[in-house]
Amino acid sequence: MPSNSESGQVVALLASARLLFESASMTARNRRVVHSFLDQQPLDGTTLSTDGRKLVKHGMGGEVVAKWVGRRILITSSMATRTDQSVVRMIRRAVKDRVYEKAALSFEHGCDMSGDQFDCWLLAMDGRTVAGRVSYSKWRGEVSIQIIRVARGYQRQGVASAMIRDLLRRERMRYSDLDWGMLTPAGARLKDVLDRQLAFA
Repeated sequence: MPSNSESGQVVALLASARLLFESASMTARNRRVVHSFLDQQPLDGTTLSTDGRKLVKHGMGGEVVAKWVGRRILITSSMATRTDQSVVRMIRRAVKDRVYEKAALSFEHGCDMSGDQFDCWLLAMDGRTVAGRVSYSKWRGEVSIQIIRVARGYQRQGVASAMIRDLLRRERMRYSDLDWGMLTPAGARLKDVLDRQLAFA
């Protein structure tokens, strides 16, 4: 049976091996991939690649580390390894105020009865901040969207699609069964985006 000192040496060696592995993955080639992503140019590296719009880490499923959203960069990394953290630090140093992270949303829901119709609301919450709201009605099993609003600072971060997914889960229905009613031009553009994202939900 190994002694405490031997066990400690093994743990230290494993930690050192992990650090070396993660450091090696941030090769000069991978750093060039990050810079290419920042320049919105495609490039493949040893553990990272970019098509100019998304920065992807190779592996099981291929995690998207970051992506361009308009003129800003959304950080989507799980930050599970030192390599992930190094990549994100590089991006933050390069673009500073143009970096933001996806909000960790929770959802609140409620309904009021009006005759034989239910008037319902669903809030997307980032901590105590309301990131978005969906107002909808239920009548004889039909769900009709009335208003979808996403707060400034949370737009183009998937908040609307996250709210609709939560609504579908709560109401136990398919996306194709939603009634959108009359749409404003902005509402029609949002529905086009959701149609592509949630077509099979």
